[in-house]
Amino acid sequence: MEKENKPFRDEKGDLNFGDHKFDWDKFRLWQGTYVFHFYNEERNHHFPYFGLFSHDDEAYQNAIKDPDYAEVSLYHTPENPPFDFFIKYHNWQLSLLVIYFKEVFEEKSFLYGYHPQNKYFRLILPKTLHYKILNVINDYELLLIRDLILELIAIAQDIYVDDVFHWEGKEMQAIINTAVRKHIRQLS
Repeated sequence: MEKENKPFRDEKGDLNFGDHKFDWDKFRLWQGTYVFHFYNEERNHHFPYFGLFSHDDEAYQNAIKDPDYAEVSLYHTPENPPFDFFIKYHNWQLSLLVIYFKEVFEEKSFLYGYHPQNKYFRLILPKTLHYKILNVINDYELLLIRDLILELIAIAQDIYVDDVFHWEGKEMQAIINTAVRKHIRQLS
C-alpha cells in the first residue's frame, strides 16, 4: 500500500501541504482570456476552438502551431510613456461598455460599490473568424472602438454558451411554454 502524504503542521501550527509553486501570472493571464467557441451539431454542444478547455499548456502549445490560430490583445498600452492618451482612451471605451451594456451583461459592479473593469484583455479565435469580424468593423467604420466590439462579442458569446443555449432546446422550450400557459390561465 502506498504511503499517503498527509499534511503536517509547521512551527506556527499552519497546515503544510508541501511546497509547490503556483504560477499566478499564468493564472491571471488565463483569467482575462476568452477562447471563442464553435457549435458541434452532432453533439449539440459548443466547444472552444483549438481544444483549449482550460489552462492546459500542452493544448495551448498545439493551438499555437495551428495555421488558423489568432491571439488578439485588447486594450494595448505601450511599455514606454506617454501613457495618458491610452489611459483616457481605454477608460472611454470602458465607460461606453458600462453606459450602454451594464443592464445587458448584468454589470453589478456599481451595486456592490466596485469600479467596473474590462472582463477580457486577450482573445483566442481562428484567423478566419477574426478577419470576418474585422471586415464588419471596418465596413461600418467602427475601428475606433474595435477592442470594445471584440470584447462585447466575447462577453455575449460567453453568456450565450453558458446561460442561454441550454434554454433553446426542445425540452426546455416545452417547459417554458407550459409555464407560460399556466401563468396565462392563472391571470384569466
